[in-house]
Amino acid sequence: MAVVKGNGSHTDDPLFAFRVQAAFIVLGLAVAAATVSWLLLRTSSINTVDFYLLPVVAFIGLSGIVWLALDPRRVNTVLLLWLYTVAGYELLDLQSSFVAVMKSSNLFGHGTVWFVIVTLAAFIALPPRNALLFSSFYNLLAVVINVVAFSNGIHSHQLNGVLQFHAANISALAVLWALSQLQTRYGQVERLSSIDPLTGLLNRRAFEVRMARANGVCSLVMFDIDFFKSVNDTHGHAFGDVVLREVAAALTNHAPPEASLARWGGEEFMLLLPNVTATDARVVAGQLCR
Repeated sequence: MAVVKGNGSHTDDPLFAFRVQAAFIVLGLAVAAATVSWLLLRTSSINTVDFYLLPVVAFIGLSGIVWLALDPRRVNTVLLLWLYTVAGYELLDLQSSFVAVMKSSNLFGHGTVWFVIVTLAAFIALPPRNALLFSSFYNLLAVVINVVAFSNGIHSHQLNGVLQFHAANISALAVLWALSQLQTRYGQVERLSSIDPLTGLLNRRAFEVRMARANGVCSLVMFDIDFFKSVNDTHGHAFGDVVLREVAAALTNHAPPEASLARWGGEEFMLLLPNVTATDARVVAGQLCR
C-alpha cells in the first residue's frame, strides 16, 4: 500500500500564509476600531456593555497579535478565539444598543454596521461549511434576540428597520457562501488542469510552468521505468497503471520536500530540484532508484 507523504502540519495548508496575513490585518483593525470607539463614546453616552467589553475586545485582539507574532502556527486558534469574542460582544451589543435605539428613535445604533464583521471573519477562520453553520447560528441568535425584544409590540418603522437589518446580514452570509463555493470550484478546475489523473503528480504543462519560474541554481532529473512495455504486454495495461501509481507514490514519499515531481509522458518522469547542484542531483537520483 502506498503511503502518502505529509505530517498534518501547517505546511500542508495551502492557505496558511494567507491566514496569518489576514489574521494580522483583521486583529489590527479590530483593536483600532474598539479603542477608537471606546474613546469616542466616552465623550458622549456609553452603555455598560460598550464601556466594559470594548476594552476586552481590544485586549484580546492585541494579545492575539502578540501570540501570532511569537508563534504563527497558532493562527487558527488565535482567529477562533477572536471570532468567539467578537460574536459574543456583538450579540450583547445587539440586545443592549440596537434594540434600545430602535425603540426610542426607529434608527440603527452606531454598532450595527459591525455586526456583519463576525460573518466575514468566520469565512477566514473556518472552513466554508463550518463558517456557514457558525454564521447561520449567529444570525439565528440575533433574530431570537429581536423577536424577544419586540414581543410586546412593534410598529411599522421599527419592523422595517429590523427586517432590513436581518436581510442585509443574511444576504452577506449568502454572498460569502457563494464566493467560497466559487473559490472551491476554481481550485478544483485548476487542479484538474495541472495534475496527471493517473499518478496524482504534476502534468507536463504544469511542470513546464514550474521550470519557467525556477530561479537560481536548479537541477532536472529525467528518468523512466525500464522494460515497461513488457509489463503492459505481459500483464495488461490495467496492471501497468498500477505500476505507474506505485512508482509515483514511492517518488512522492522519498523525494526532497522542496522538489517538484511530474509525469512527463508514458512511463517517463521529471524531477525539479531547486537550489541543488548537478552533483547533489545525482545523489538524489541514485537514492530514488534504490
